Amino acid sequence: MIWKALMKDGSEIYEYKDGKEFRFADLDQSRVNSFKIFESGNENYIQFSGDTGIARFYNFDIQKMAQLAGNEKLELVFDKDLQVFKLSNDSFRLYNHLLLKEESTSNYIGFDQTGKFNINGDELMMEMEMNGEKIEFYNQAPYNDIIHFKKANTEFVGKQNSVIPVKKMDNIEAYAVGYNKVHNFNGLQFKLSCVILYEVVTKSVTFNCRIVPSETVSGYIVLKYRDKESRLSATLMKDQPVGLERLITIL
Repeated sequence: MIWKALMKDGSEIYEYKDGKEFRFADLDQSRVNSFKIFESGNENYIQFSGDTGIARFYNFDIQKMAQLAGNEKLELVFDKDLQVFKLSNDSFRLYNHLLLKEESTSNYIGFDQTGKFNINGDELMMEMEMNGEKIEFYNQAPYNDIIHFKKANTEFVGKQNSVIPVKKMDNIEAYAVGYNKVHNFNGLQFKLSCVILYEVVTKSVTFNCRIVPSETVSGYIVLKYRDKESRLSATLMKDQPVGLERLITIL
């Protein structure tokens, strides 16, 4: 999965495009209209035989392949810093030319300037009911203090009775997207830090939120997703963080 930011001027910024990375730290969050993580459709698996040296690409346009002269190369270069092999720039352009591109309908998670989360087209929002009043923790733009990170692990595999590793495996366990926001309601302030966590192995989506009120309040925290509503009785103490974690869905 990669992230995509739709900017207020209509332009789009991708974490990766044409093999080049745009660092999240360099993103001007004040110009972001919406932010999401999604499966780009470019996580392709290639069948490669270590015996014959043949690599088979099942996502290439056969009509474009028929037009090739027969001496084209997909050249790999070694990135010493990342310790991975990558396509050279010329090879990457050839690869993208041959790639059969289809509109992706795969998983995505994000939010826009309403502050509501969107999970594959379904809205997730949080409210609080207090003394018969409803406090909606959304629709107070701007939402430009974005949270995004990946949980990953690196496993080093060695031989028996040896401390020297012979193989290194990097795995991404989860992707997170969310925001920090201060919501105001009739003189009250609620500091929110809300994150959607997508677990890769279980394909589960979990909502995590930390709430800090400016005054002690009691009522119900309400989560709304699709046509379902979850209510949790809660007393929030002044200036004390309260954590909320709830499994939302399985993708």
